[in-house]
Amino acid sequence: MKYFKQYPVTLRHFFDRPAYAAAAGYDFNFFDCMAFTAHKYVECMKSYNWLFWLDTEIREMPFTAITLLTMIFIAVTTPFIYPVYGVATYVICRRAQKVKHTEIIDGNITGWLMRFK
Repeated sequence: MKYFKQYPVTLRHFFDRPAYAAAAGYDFNFFDCMAFTAHKYVECMKSYNWLFWLDTEIREMPFTAITLLTMIFIAVTTPFIYPVYGVATYVICRRAQKVKHTEIIDGNITGWLMRFK
């Protein structure tokens, strides 16, 4: 576990904001980035109201059908392309690690770690 100032930086912090955690010194790897994207996928799937179409009126059917098909398409294809999101997250985190810390960046990271639950 790494510490930024007196605050610990853990995997939970990485799941909340990967770039901030990387800038704070969290020692991440590619599998952490893959876990982050899988976590976000599960979070997104839980947030959808999958039964919204049950109370649809006839005049709303075309829009509802398009929305439902789009949701199903995203739910089916995302597990196959989430490694691409993992690579993008990895690149973003590597760049965040290399940025020189200014007072503003230190203040932002410290404030985020203080407010983290």
